[in-house]
Amino acid sequence: MNKIISMILLCVLLLVCFLGCSTPKAPADVNDPNDEIDSTPNDNENEKNPDNEIDSTPDNNESEKNPDNEIDPTPDDNQSEKNPANEVDPTPDDNEGEKEPDTEVDSTPDNNEGEKNPDNEIELPHHFHGEKDPANNNAGNNIDEAALKAIFEQLRADADANAKLEFWVEYEQIYYELKNSDEYDNCEWLESGFIVVVSCCYDCAANEDWYQQCSTTDIKSLNEAFYQQYGADITNGQYSNISFSSGMFLRYSSLDAFISDYDAIKALLELGYVKLIDIGYNYGLPICYFME
Repeated sequence: MNKIISMILLCVLLLVCFLGCSTPKAPADVNDPNDEIDSTPNDNENEKNPDNEIDSTPDNNESEKNPDNEIDPTPDDNQSEKNPANEVDPTPDDNEGEKEPDTEVDSTPDNNEGEKNPDNEIELPHHFHGEKDPANNNAGNNIDEAALKAIFEQLRADADANAKLEFWVEYEQIYYELKNSDEYDNCEWLESGFIVVVSCCYDCAANEDWYQQCSTTDIKSLNEAFYQQYGADITNGQYSNISFSSGMFLRYSSLDAFISDYDAIKALLELGYVKLIDIGYNYGLPICYFME
């Protein structure tokens, strides 16, 4: 009997266990309101991100610094003052600006340099002016060009007519070029003038009275005797006795003086022992021109 009761109790117990395992769990809202995920958002969470969407409204501080998640174009105040918009600061340091402003070379010449060479022009060369003679008054620049051209024409005509007469002109073009420039205005000029060289063959004059009266027959003594014989009418030129040239050497700085003696000079062409009369005109140039 006891075995039967025990079997019944065992069966009841098994049945209870079976029923307990097979019974479904109660609804979440009734049995355990915290078992399921809360579909109602927290109030604070709902304000920050309603409808589970990403909160597009940034934090106030974040919005001021970087609205819409963009790169903040507004630099820090100190940074903005030093270098606005992340650009290279074009304003140099005070000390650096004083030393080299805008990294440009200073094109303004020094005051002393400007006085020496104003307007950056090429400085004219320094010329040697020599010791000026007040009486000279730059005679090389004082020429009666019309009268000079007239005597030139006469001399050329006489030279064409007589083979024993020669005429030449030197430095004419250079003279007018320098005269028309400003470079030599303060320079000392050489005198323009005529040079006359009378060449003789003294062997051909051995029978002349003036020759036989010479105690010595060296060139310098014969030159002096020849000039004394024919120089009475040739008095306006500067005579020089040149020992290495037989004959007569004359220089004229005055056009009028040469014209006064020209007929007497030309008359020497009739002498058989006079081989050549060479007449030349030298235009006077600045002394410093020959020293450059």
